[in-house]
Amino acid sequence: MSTTLIALYRYLFLFYCAACAVLVMSTLLWQQHHNRQLLQAQLQLYGDVIQLALSPKLGQAAPEQLQQQLAELQFGASIPVAALALYPLQGELLLSVGQTELVPMELPGQDFSSLTLITLSGRDVAVLPLQKPALPFEPFSSQPTYLLLIIPEAPTAIWLLWWPSVLAWVLLTVLLLLAWRLREAPQRQQLQRLQSFKQRAESLQLQGVEPLLQCQDSAGLDQALLQVLEQQQQLEQQNKQLDTQQQQLMAQLEVFQLQSEQQQIQQQRRQQCLVRWLHQWQLLGQRKPQLTEAMFDTLQQLHYCYAKHQFAAAGLQPQPLLLPEWLTEQLGALNMLLPDDCAMDWLESGDCYQLLPEIDAEFLKHVLQAMLLLALRSESARRFSFKLQLLASPDPQLSLQLACDGNGLPRHLTAQLHEADSSALQWRDADIAVLKLAARLLNASLHVESLEGLGVRISLQWALIAATRHSVPLLEHLLVFDADPERLTERLQSLHNLALQVSSCSNLSELRKRLQEQAYSAILIFLPGQAPCQEWLTVLTEIRCPRFIFVPPLSLSLWQQNLSCLSSADFCLGWLAQRLHELATRPLKHLLVVDDNETNQAFIKVLLQHKGVQLTSALTGAEALTLCQQQQFDLVLLDIRLPDLAGTEVARQLRRLTSYQQVPLLAFTAHALPAEIASFRAAGMDDIVLKPLDPCKFETLLQHYRLC
Repeated sequence: MSTTLIALYRYLFLFYCAACAVLVMSTLLWQQHHNRQLLQAQLQLYGDVIQLALSPKLGQAAPEQLQQQLAELQFGASIPVAALALYPLQGELLLSVGQTELVPMELPGQDFSSLTLITLSGRDVAVLPLQKPALPFEPFSSQPTYLLLIIPEAPTAIWLLWWPSVLAWVLLTVLLLLAWRLREAPQRQQLQRLQSFKQRAESLQLQGVEPLLQCQDSAGLDQALLQVLEQQQQLEQQNKQLDTQQQQLMAQLEVFQLQSEQQQIQQQRRQQCLVRWLHQWQLLGQRKPQLTEAMFDTLQQLHYCYAKHQFAAAGLQPQPLLLPEWLTEQLGALNMLLPDDCAMDWLESGDCYQLLPEIDAEFLKHVLQAMLLLALRSESARRFSFKLQLLASPDPQLSLQLACDGNGLPRHLTAQLHEADSSALQWRDADIAVLKLAARLLNASLHVESLEGLGVRISLQWALIAATRHSVPLLEHLLVFDADPERLTERLQSLHNLALQVSSCSNLSELRKRLQEQAYSAILIFLPGQAPCQEWLTVLTEIRCPRFIFVPPLSLSLWQQNLSCLSSADFCLGWLAQRLHELATRPLKHLLVVDDNETNQAFIKVLLQHKGVQLTSALTGAEALTLCQQQQFDLVLLDIRLPDLAGTEVARQLRRLTSYQQVPLLAFTAHALPAEIASFRAAGMDDIVLKPLDPCKFETLLQHYRLC
């Protein structure tokens, strides 16, 4: 049984060995055929990749570029490639890369309509026809234009590869079969995946990426391809963003070019205006002999102000400014512009002391100058009224109003005021240019009314920033007289901040009555424009309190011959506030009257009521010398004939005192002959006061020696 079994085993073994040999040989032959098919598939796939990468450059790129592209394709091949060569459809070798010694100069003449495996020099090579598309992204044409020779690396000898397997097959047939099956499966999967990659790549070129993006459940290669497509989409989005940014930059460039052109036009206009301004400046210099000094200087200032803000773009520099004090400083220069036959009234609102506005003082001065020069161009204008009104509510505003009589402005001036362009103005029109400039810089409302026979009204008003200010009244009771009721009303509104109580009257009889009924701290009088009369002189002489008298300019010289007075054009709140402050803060002047006549002493005492002068009386020369040694007097009125000593002797002794060498000594006498006057001077007396005492001359004397 065992022998039979052994024989059977041997027989079966021989049969098995023969069967195994046959199986092995058939397997080897099948493997060789399978490898050839696999090589053909790999070469076909590799050729498709080359077709996609190389076809768009055929006929367009230089041979050097094609050769470089072939070298990159050889290096990145999925299978070992020994050489690549490119042939025209009918012709010799065009170019090659890799092991060029394996490349033939010509290909055998046969039909290569698709990928074809042929044998050259004992190895399998592939010939791939290349089609050139007519346009980018179009299907390939059916006629090839070039042939691509692909020479793979020489495969390893099959017997050397399978000899260990043949030996192992005898011992482990089942195991070898299993190993072979396991090895075959990945190759099939790889082939399928390569074919799927090819199909998806072709689908991407022909139908877009939407079908591929929907394949999110694919593995491995699908995910890698999906990532590539996502990157491609990101690049497209970035390209779109770059396009949008480029469009925005182009739009900004167009806006910049437009702005640049506008700036160039404006610069040209500025240059033209500047040249014209320089020409007008030269013309102004040529007109200097024809103008007054004040008019010429003011026009120069206005021209400079216009150029500074129009061409140099200098901004305003507002600073806190107390308007009454500022106007006091500017009043003299502004009044110099008025002709001698013109009268000016400066009126200020009461809020000028309640608010502290922020204003560019220099620019405000030029605005007032421009308004005054423009009003002076009114024909036959003689009387002017300039009102500065600082309004506190609802928002702080400054209002400048100038009115004058006459026949109004010429028509061409009113037309220039309404024109937007100021470049065509002449040298004399600097006032109009500055007013229009002020309206623009201050955002102010400018109104000019000119009516024939009714004169001119100019108003400029703008909003500003102002801080509140607390003012303390300087007087207890102020009396104001003005023959013009309308002007009196305007002045009363501005004087309530300077006194606790302000009274007013507008006719002479009422003034005399008020002076008799009540005592006042000070009196402010605006005399009518008439020649001095005795009635007025009598009333003014009877005033015993500090008085401030203002007269119209036309009759000022006549009034100044009889009393101390000022021009009404010089009055403003700041001036009055300064004088009242001096009255309130100055020390009392001390007057010594030496006279044995008590009637004269009493009369002088009456004259000094409300004058702010302290009076000391002495009846003899010895008493006067004693008093002067004990205290200091500012003025000594010395009678010549005293009971004990002569007035000249008292004067000589006073001059010996160091403290009285500069004190005024006045001779008080009923007569003064030339010889007597010489003796008075020799004794050290400064002046002579005649008896009986004239109140007007006595007040003038006190003012001369600054006692009141």
